[in-house]
Amino acid sequence: MFPEIILTVVIAAFVLEFFDSAVGMGFGTLTPVLILLGFAPLAVVPAVLFCSAALSLSSGIMHHGMKNFDFFRKENRKIFCIFLGFGLVAIILGAFIAVNIPEYALDIYIGLLTLAIGLIILKKFKMRRKVSLKRITAFATLASANKGITGGGFGPVLSGGQIISGIKSKRAVGMTQITEGTLSIIGVLAHMVFQPGQTLEWSIIVSMLLGGILSVPIAVYLVRRIDSRKIRLTMGLVSIVLGIAVILKVILARF
Repeated sequence: MFPEIILTVVIAAFVLEFFDSAVGMGFGTLTPVLILLGFAPLAVVPAVLFCSAALSLSSGIMHHGMKNFDFFRKENRKIFCIFLGFGLVAIILGAFIAVNIPEYALDIYIGLLTLAIGLIILKKFKMRRKVSLKRITAFATLASANKGITGGGFGPVLSGGQIISGIKSKRAVGMTQITEGTLSIIGVLAHMVFQPGQTLEWSIIVSMLLGGILSVPIAVYLVRRIDSRKIRLTMGLVSIVLGIAVILKVILARF
C-alpha cells in the first residue's frame, strides 16, 4: 500500500475503534472506508473481522476491568451463551452468502447496511423495563449475519437491540464487545474455508490494529466521562455519509 493510504487506514481505525469501544458500534464502518479506498470487499471483510476479534475482545475485557459491566454476573453469562449459540450459525451463514454473491451486490449491501446503521444510531431508543431474551436473541442473530457478510453491522444492531430490550447502555456496550470479538474469530475462519486460497491482507490488518490499539484504552477510560449521545450522533452522521458514498461509487462504476 502507498504510505498515504496506510496513514488514512490508521487514522480511520483510531477514530472508528474509539466509537466502537465507547458506544459499542463503529469499527465495522471501516469496510465501506476501505472499499472507497479501492480494496475488494472479499479481501476487506476477513481483514476487518480479524481486527475486530482482537480489538473487541480487548475492549470488552477492559470494560469489565473498569467495572462498566460485570461479565461474570450470572445473567450476563447466560445472555453471552445465547448470543454465541445463535450468532455462531448466523455468522457462518453470512460468510457463505458473502462469497457466493456478485461483488457489486456485496458492495450495494454494505452501502445500504451502513446507511441503515446511521439511521438506526440516530433513532432514540426507548428502553423496556423488563429484559426480553427473545428480542435480544433475534437482534444477536441478525447482527451476526451482518458481521459475516460485511465485517460490520454488528454493534449498532446488538447494542441498540439490547437497549430497547431492557439492558442498560454501559452493560450493552460491554456485552456487545465481548460477543463481537468472540464471533469475529469464527467469521475469519468461515471466510478462509469458503474462500480457498484467499490470504489475509496483512498490510490492512497491521494498519487497522495500530490505529485501534491506540484508541481502545482512551475510549474505555472516557466512557464514564463523556456524553455518549454526542458520540452516537457523530457516528450516525458518519455512517450515513459513508453508506451513500459506497452506493454512489457502485452506481457510477456500473453506468
